[in-house]
Amino acid sequence: MREMLRRCCCCLCLCFWLLVALDGVAADAGADDPQTPQRQATAPAPAPGGWRVGLALLLDVCVALAAVLVALWWCPPASHAGSNAGAAAATVAHNAFLSDPDFIRDTLHDDARWAVPECPLYKSAFNEAVLTRVEEVGVGTWGFNPMLLKEPITATGLFVMTSRNLLSALAVTEESLTAFLRLCDANYQRRNAYHNAYHAADVLHSCHLLLSEGGADKFLQPLEVFSLLIAAAIHDLGHPGLSAAWAAKVRHPVDRLFSGWSPLEHFSCFGGQRFAESSGLLAKLNPADTKLVRSLVVESVLSTDIARHAEEVALSQFVIHSTGNPGEPGFCSTPAARRHVLRLTLKAADLAGNVRSDFLLLREWSGRITHELNCATLVEKGTMPHQNPQEMAKAQHAFLANFVQPLLAAYNALFPITPVMNQLQANLTFWQQQAQK
Repeated sequence: MREMLRRCCCCLCLCFWLLVALDGVAADAGADDPQTPQRQATAPAPAPGGWRVGLALLLDVCVALAAVLVALWWCPPASHAGSNAGAAAATVAHNAFLSDPDFIRDTLHDDARWAVPECPLYKSAFNEAVLTRVEEVGVGTWGFNPMLLKEPITATGLFVMTSRNLLSALAVTEESLTAFLRLCDANYQRRNAYHNAYHAADVLHSCHLLLSEGGADKFLQPLEVFSLLIAAAIHDLGHPGLSAAWAAKVRHPVDRLFSGWSPLEHFSCFGGQRFAESSGLLAKLNPADTKLVRSLVVESVLSTDIARHAEEVALSQFVIHSTGNPGEPGFCSTPAARRHVLRLTLKAADLAGNVRSDFLLLREWSGRITHELNCATLVEKGTMPHQNPQEMAKAQHAFLANFVQPLLAAYNALFPITPVMNQLQANLTFWQQQAQK
């Protein structure tokens, strides 16, 4: 209703302005003509209802219609219009997932517009997918290497959830959690060099480390920690390895479905919801807790949209600081503040692949994201760029300095992670040295 009233006001204002402008032009033309008074005195008055009256009326109607069209096309939407569009798109997507179990495959996996023809697969420095136990790949440290695991999300998720006693605390069965995590493992794009199941497992594990080392988990309830870890598992589910901007350019179904509002992140959320329903992950939670988990997961995943990076970080800092400073009574005591702790933690974990003490592992993650970006360029522009090691090092240093460092500094100010910040500084120095070789 508010949107309709706003548009009506725009239309009326434009109509009034145009009519006044036309009357002013006519008056000025009459005033500038020296023969006007004589003509008015000698000319016979037009007959009421004559063709001139009809022409003037028709002109007014045309002007009014034109003003309406201009207002409807050019008037900026209200601030909540995007939310309304996103909510409507979300309903459509939810119905699609419920009615079509192959929606993810049909929408992304088999869509030719997302294909990456002639793009070579990434050649890893590691012997991938050979292990099943996370204890063998550095779990609990920043040297964690999920690329060695056969089912990285499943193995990592089960380890983290059980080590935090979340299954018993929330009455979530190990069978349903395993089924859910395996669905996630199977539906990440294997051809992606970076946005794949390895990355999701790494982000899930990084959330676990950040909560433990920074102490943020002391302020969170078990249901909130559980929601964060589920969000980490699905945050790039079905990611095509291409950008949201490309989705908009080719008018991909996912972009249309979510009205261009964080389409890839929305797609991941609804894929995760579909898998949660089919696996019975939340079956034993009461309705209020189920609703809370869904909202926390969606909010956290949407916050990872890089297009909203700066505003998300600033908003989370503001909301958390509104409860006081670290160490003060009441710090992070409100539900809103804890929601933003989840969002900020997931964002930090999403970029934590750039914080590694093992430089071989650091190079691996950097090489993977560079290869995926190059493949995206091949699809979008038709050419595969070639970056020499110095150019890649410069790009990595710039990304760490402009995105990773400010984000982790904001997190560190709330929940101290001094070893992580020290390693980040060492990695910045490493890439700077590599760029100068």
